[in-house]
Amino acid sequence: MNYTSDLLELSGPARLRAMFFPKFKLKLSEVAPVLGLTYLQFYKRMKKGTISIHIKKENGGHPFVMVDDLIDYLYPADALSPSWRPEPKKGPGRPRKSTEGGAR
Repeated sequence: MNYTSDLLELSGPARLRAMFFPKFKLKLSEVAPVLGLTYLQFYKRMKKGTISIHIKKENGGHPFVMVDDLIDYLYPADALSPSWRPEPKKGPGRPRKSTEGGAR
C-alpha cells in the first residue's frame, strides 16, 4: 500500500494526525487548504475574528495552529454525540394579566 491509500482508509481525526504526523504545530498556509480556504481568505478571517479556531503566536509573532486544535475545530465533541444532554424543559411562564375585571 502507498501513503495516499493508507490516508483514505483512516477516519477524520486519525487522517489529520497521519497527514501531519511528525508535526504538532502548523503554519496558517498548511491549515487553510484543510479548511477549504486560500491562505488570504483564512488570514482575513483570522484578523476579523470570524473564525473560531484557536490560533497561537510564537515568540517572533508568527501565528500557528496546533494539530489538536484543528481537529477540535473540524470535529467538535458535540457533533459526535448530539443527544448527550436532554433538552431543557420549559416551565410555566409568567402569569398574564387578564383583560377581564378592568385590567388593561
